[in-house]
Amino acid sequence: MRAHGRTLLVLFVGMLVPLALFAYLAQNVAQGGGFAFERTFEQQVRATRAAVLDTTARALDVIGGTWVMLGVGVVLSVALYRIRHRLGWFSLSVLLGATLLANALRPVFERPRPAGQTLLDEPGASFPSGHVMVATALVIVLSAALWPTRARTLVLLVGGVYVLAMMWSRVYGGVHHVSDVVASVLLALAWGVGLTRATHAHQVLRPDFFRTSSKRS
Repeated sequence: MRAHGRTLLVLFVGMLVPLALFAYLAQNVAQGGGFAFERTFEQQVRATRAAVLDTTARALDVIGGTWVMLGVGVVLSVALYRIRHRLGWFSLSVLLGATLLANALRPVFERPRPAGQTLLDEPGASFPSGHVMVATALVIVLSAALWPTRARTLVLLVGGVYVLAMMWSRVYGGVHHVSDVVASVLLALAWGVGLTRATHAHQVLRPDFFRTSSKRS
């Protein structure tokens, strides 16, 4: 505990707790239920629809779409690879893994989309949300890469707002349940934090990282 207590705490809070909560949500979805509060909350969110909010939700739908995120992921991974090879592979693994997980789990649960009029056009099953998973994964990549720098606070703040906005847009647009987007954040956190700790990506830009690594080897 003295030698690895901090690492264990980070893994517990950053990976094991989100994974356990995701499993709890997934179990309820698999049983064909959901949560009683969801319908009321979702109706309240959709009742606020207005022209400006509709435009915002549609813009976030495009930004978080497959092709845009594919382009962003490639550019980011290449840019990080040019800085440090390890960061490039880390970025690719987190983003690609989040995308594959979302696409692999939807056919497993086959949760129907929310009933009612939808603002956005989204085919297929509802659980989990690919938009939210990839958005969370993107923030994790940037946060981990810039963790040793002063920019990490700004990335965490802006990234947190971006993920919340993406979560809101999916519920507001009528294409996801609340539990879909919450579970997506939790799963992406577990995946991203796990890879961060495994690859030590959050330490790569630390000035003494490579000197320390070479001494250990």
